[in-house]
Amino acid sequence: MEGRSHRAYLIWKKMEYCIDVREDLRVPNPRNHYTVPKPNRETYLSILTLHATVNGRDRGRGAPERALEIVQRMEERYDAGHWDARPSVMIWNQVIASWASSTHSEKGYEAAKVLRTYMGDIADVSSYGNVFKACATTEGNVRAKELAGKIALRIWEELKGSDLLMMKDGDENANALVFDRGSYMFVFAMKAVQLVEDEKLRDQAVKSQFYTACKLGLANTHVLQTFQSVASPELMTAILGKYGTKKVKGGEKRTGHIFQNIPKRWKRNCKTNSFGW
Repeated sequence: MEGRSHRAYLIWKKMEYCIDVREDLRVPNPRNHYTVPKPNRETYLSILTLHATVNGRDRGRGAPERALEIVQRMEERYDAGHWDARPSVMIWNQVIASWASSTHSEKGYEAAKVLRTYMGDIADVSSYGNVFKACATTEGNVRAKELAGKIALRIWEELKGSDLLMMKDGDENANALVFDRGSYMFVFAMKAVQLVEDEKLRDQAVKSQFYTACKLGLANTHVLQTFQSVASPELMTAILGKYGTKKVKGGEKRTGHIFQNIPKRWKRNCKTNSFGW
């Protein structure tokens, strides 16, 4: 239904206004007064989730900008002593997801700006995944897509050098289990760098992303299928050729069969059926 996030935003604004009026006037709350509607963490998260899944006429710049306003207001409430209003990484991720769902031509840039400007060390793999999704789903003119591709490359280098994808000594599965939907992050990461015009740079990034997914045991069929669609034929053959990319009747061998043939360590943390779905 169109406009739900905006209507929720307007209701939230009225709730915040009521709190401000009561606090400014220092009005007590005896039994004969109405209780002031006060948003809690569930309220904020519900409104932000609507902004992160916008559709219809809400999908422009307005929804993500409103989402940012809401979280900044949460920070103000927290600084004023409302301890339960402190924005968590999940809350901030809704702002980035709102940009990813928008139709704005520079949503990749805007999503990355939220990540770098406001989140800092609290960012998790989902944060980066939403930025990659914003880049990967960029539509419109050539310049916008080129910008999204460049941003995706920079964000990938930043993520690759962080602790989020590092293995712990003695436990190769440890960090892979931190993100339940990590495979989808790699799918959007590869689709995002697909927008890079330079084939050499594109292949280098895709190769790095695919091998990282394999290292973490997250190479499910979605990751394999995306890799096949974005990598150059030479790169695809070099990495997956021995696992069944040869031609068969009706086209290339199905990705599900390739999944069955790749090393078990590449897929050890995938929650899938026997064909990787």
